[in-house]
Parts: sequence; C-alpha cells; structure tokens
Amino acid sequence: MLAERRFDKLWVEGVELSRSAFAALVGASVEEVAATPNVSIASSILATGLSIPPNRNKVVMSEHEFPSNINPWLAAQSRGVDVVLVKHPPAQYTKAICDAIDDRTLLVCVSHVLNQYGVRVDLPCVLETAHRFGAYVYVDAYQSLGPSRFDVHKLDIDFLSCGTAKWLLGIEGAAFLYVRRDLVDALEPGVAGWMGVEDLSRYEEWWRRARDARRFHTGTLALLAFTAAYHSLSIFLSLDPSTVESRCLHLSGILIEGLRDLGCEVRTPFDPKDRLGIVNFWHSKMDAICRSFDANRVRYSIRGGGIRLSPHAFNTEEEVEKVLAIVRHAIAA
Repeated sequence: MLAERRFDKLWVEGVELSRSAFAALVGASVEEVAATPNVSIASSILATGLSIPPNRNKVVMSEHEFPSNINPWLAAQSRGVDVVLVKHPPAQYTKAICDAIDDRTLLVCVSHVLNQYGVRVDLPCVLETAHRFGAYVYVDAYQSLGPSRFDVHKLDIDFLSCGTAKWLLGIEGAAFLYVRRDLVDALEPGVAGWMGVEDLSRYEEWWRRARDARRFHTGTLALLAFTAAYHSLSIFLSLDPSTVESRCLHLSGILIEGLRDLGCEVRTPFDPKDRLGIVNFWHSKMDAICRSFDANRVRYSIRGGGIRLSPHAFNTEEEVEKVLAIVRHAIAA
C-alpha cells in the first residue's frame, strides 16, 4: 500500500512538473496547460469541445497539414463543421491560409512549421487576419518548439499543442495542449477521463471536475514519457532561445546550399524567416540516395515526394558535410 501511494505521488508530480516546464517554455500560466498523450488527442479535445454556430462553422487549414490536425476535424463534420483544406504551393503557405479566412471562419489551424516541407508560417500575420474576422487560431508547434521559442500571450494565440518526441528531445507518449485562460470554460470536450478532476488526492471527490486546463485530462498518462519531458524541457529552458534557433538555421542553411550545388530540387525556402530546421529535397536518384543514407545510418523520412532531413542544434557542421558527401557519391554512382 505504501509503495502504491508513493508511486501515485511520483506519477502526479511528474505530470505537474512537466506541465509547469511547458508553460514556462511558451509563456503561459500552468492553469492554461493540459497534459495529453499526443497531439491527436489535443486536436480532438478542440474538435469535440468547441461550439459550432451554424453561421460560423468553417475550419481552415492547409492540405499539407499532418493528419493529427486534419482527421479530428473531418470527424467533426457530423457536428456541422465545414473543413476547408486549402490547396497551395508550399512557399505560399501564409498567403493561402490568410486568403481563405472570412467571417464564416470558426478556427484556423496552422502548423508553425509544415512537417513535410519545413515552411514556417508567419504567425503574427495569420493571427491578425483570423482575429480580425473573429476566428480562433490553433497552432501545432510540433516541428518548431525547442529550436524556436515564442510567447503565446504576447502573440495572443488561442490554442497550441506540441508533442515532446522530436525537436524537444523527449519520447513518445507526452504532449501538451495550451488553451487561453478565458477559453477554458468555453470548451466541453467529448473526450474525458478520471484525471480531469480538481484534486487527484481526494478520492471521495473524484467527481469534481478541475476548474483549469486539467479538466481536459483524460485517462492514465505515461509516467516515463512525462518524466522525460520534464528533463528535456528543462534543458531548453536553460538555453538562450536565440542561440538554439540560430544554430538550427545555420546548419539547415549549409544543407540547403550544399544540396542546391549538387543539383537537387530543394522544396524548403532558404530565407531564415520562412524555415527552421526541416529541409526537404528531391533528386532523380532519390532511391540511390536513400540506400546510401540507410547504409551510413543517416536518419531521414520520405515526405511530400521528397527526402526530409532535420538537423538539430546538437548536430555539427561536419555531420552536415558528411550527409552532403553521401548525396554527392550517390548521385555520381
């Protein structure tokens, strides 16, 4: 019994510590942050919890969005949601999204950085346009937070989610949802669980729902993932954000220039304000390049018909040059 109580205490503390660290990372209060197992659940909390007025039922997002953002809203079509998947060239991301917003728009869903092509959206532009039309903005920061830092209050972001398994150097099973404080009570999600209570230590009052963003907690969370999240988030909180971002931009810039010199078609913009860490490229010898990457243990993904590479701040110039040498050799073979 004592061991069980001790485990419960450690488990709750691990989640709460990571919530506090995430809040500090994005400039929020901890009362505005919920712990979720992944971004799909975070998106589903919004898709099932927002009221859908008949004259304001439009949800705008890019056709290049990750499925964790698209699918919950497609499922919400039965609630009257009109999902608008905007078609656009990757480089026209911001303009295409802003042009699609009108007075019927309920929510604009954007990835701060598109997972396929590494294009960074102009968040202030999207936020200003959406709020001018009376729409909310939901930001998926999975491919940017860590290398990039921003303040959700200063930007006036309504909702934001992020998992910790990639750029935040955590592991699968831990993610967070930020909900602007004045919107917490407006959400009544269709996904609920035993953790969304005011005080987990008072077993006799487990029916009393939490009054802050903890009310969006569902069931049992992964202690290991959230403990890891606390420690990885603490690393980023100890670093100068501008140094981390500058390092990622520097390395991805070397990679883009080198790939272009090798005759590759780079789909990621070169201008630092339009990208961050992800680099997507294509070459007619993609299969050979992938085989060479596999043989040399280079981690990559196939996204949007191209090869996606993601140098982080801990990588080195020598590693980037090694990748370029592998591509050069594969093309020449």
